[in-house]
Amino acid sequence: MTLYPLIPGAKLVRFVFEESSRPLSRVVTFGIISGIAGGGILAAINQGAQMAAGSLDIQPLLLFSGLLALFLYSKRYSLINAVMAVEEMLQAVRNRVAGKIADSELEAMERIGPSYVFNRLSQDTILISDSAHVIFASFGALIMLVFSTIYIAIISLEGFIMTLSAISLGVITFLSQRRAIIEAVRSATSSEVEFLASVEQSLNGFKEIKLHRGKADDLLRSQAAIGGTLERAKKRAGRSQTFVMMFSQAFFYALLGIVVFVWPVVMDESTEIVIKVAATILFIIGPIDLVVGSMPLFMEADVAVENLKELERRLEAGVTKTSAKPLDPAAPFVGLQIKDVKYRYPGDHDETAFTLGPINLEVTPGEILFIVGGNGSGKSTLLKILTGLYYPTDGEVLVDGSRLERSDYPQYRQSFSAIFTDFFLFDRLYGVSPAVYGRASELLKWLDISKKTTFDNGGFTNRNLSTGQRKRLALVAALLEERAVYVFDEIAADQDPEFRRRFYEEILPTVRDQGATVIAVTHDDRYFSCADRVVVMEEGQLRPFNQ
Repeated sequence: MTLYPLIPGAKLVRFVFEESSRPLSRVVTFGIISGIAGGGILAAINQGAQMAAGSLDIQPLLLFSGLLALFLYSKRYSLINAVMAVEEMLQAVRNRVAGKIADSELEAMERIGPSYVFNRLSQDTILISDSAHVIFASFGALIMLVFSTIYIAIISLEGFIMTLSAISLGVITFLSQRRAIIEAVRSATSSEVEFLASVEQSLNGFKEIKLHRGKADDLLRSQAAIGGTLERAKKRAGRSQTFVMMFSQAFFYALLGIVVFVWPVVMDESTEIVIKVAATILFIIGPIDLVVGSMPLFMEADVAVENLKELERRLEAGVTKTSAKPLDPAAPFVGLQIKDVKYRYPGDHDETAFTLGPINLEVTPGEILFIVGGNGSGKSTLLKILTGLYYPTDGEVLVDGSRLERSDYPQYRQSFSAIFTDFFLFDRLYGVSPAVYGRASELLKWLDISKKTTFDNGGFTNRNLSTGQRKRLALVAALLEERAVYVFDEIAADQDPEFRRRFYEEILPTVRDQGATVIAVTHDDRYFSCADRVVVMEEGQLRPFNQ
């Protein structure tokens, strides 16, 4: 067993060295130089203090000035470059995590949950950032402590043994509390994720809890329970951290008292040696406080590093390797066929749980296909299968007669533009060519929403609209993507009767006539005649619609 896992901050330092592109060996070298220079300053001060009163020896003064300048420059260089390296490393990690999120499958993201990702990318990266300058400053202080202890050994062997014993006892005390501190930090981190998820529910379900006081009170009690667990973990960690810091300070002040009051009497040590050792101990109390006081922060930073790595591992597990061929959003849609497809949600081992399929369905280019059915019948799951967001548990998806492999899915998805029931309106039209921006204002007028918002600088000027109006904006954004297949899940819901009529009788036919295929989930049976074909979902099964 190596000492590496026992050293606080070691995982953070290793993480920085692995991820940073800066020459961190220079940072370490200058940190060592600053520590040595700090120890040299102590020796220069002691030498200067031995000068006769009223006399001036320029050599110790020059030595002190040179060491001070070297100490300040090397420490400044080390800290500034350390901070820059950590921030550059964190930005690289953020970019990499963002890329893995983009490459992850929907199933994986649904399992991980947004609260977990937000907590890792916010709290953990902030903690690592805040720890950066402290850990490198502590490294310099530790070097200074080592050389100051060596200086004590040169002055007095007995003083060195006492100081080394005090440091060793402090290390042993810390190691005895290390596991408790780490466990408390991990428990607090887990509780924070759970608490954020609970707050997310409060925000997303704000309207519902305002209408149901009992629900609000029950949610508050749940949040209070989670917060209580978080509080206890934080307190437990705080008590352990305080014990380590106070023990260290108390022991070194006790050591100072022994050196000054007991050592001269018991060992008959000279006053000059006692003063030098006492001055050195006073000098190193500051670095010791910095090192010991920062250890809890280093342990929290190590946990944060583990959390980020765990996030990346979980994201990587949800990434499907695909071919490196560039994606072509303009690829023509040649039709698809799903054959004996079943889908069961991952991790669901309940034999009575909902299972989609087996489903057999063919979608031909240039048609309007309506999918109808009751709530919970499997319509949304079927849409995710059709658009390639879910992989079938059994069966196969055929495109132009060829089986769709997992490596083909990224290209296959480029044929679709979808508006699901839980759609999201982005602040800008990402991925849309500026060449089609001119159509945005025309579409806003066509969809009777131009009086509520306008299109400017790649985005909509107002997104704070009603649900029906937001769906129209989502429809504008989807049409501007100019994809071959449009998937609409209850777009006409929440619309006024006139727009609903236009949606079925005018908008959908126009989209089809422009060469696109339309797949729409709807409950509006009075407009079923607007579709080329209607299919019905019932309890996970698909059947033709009988007029």
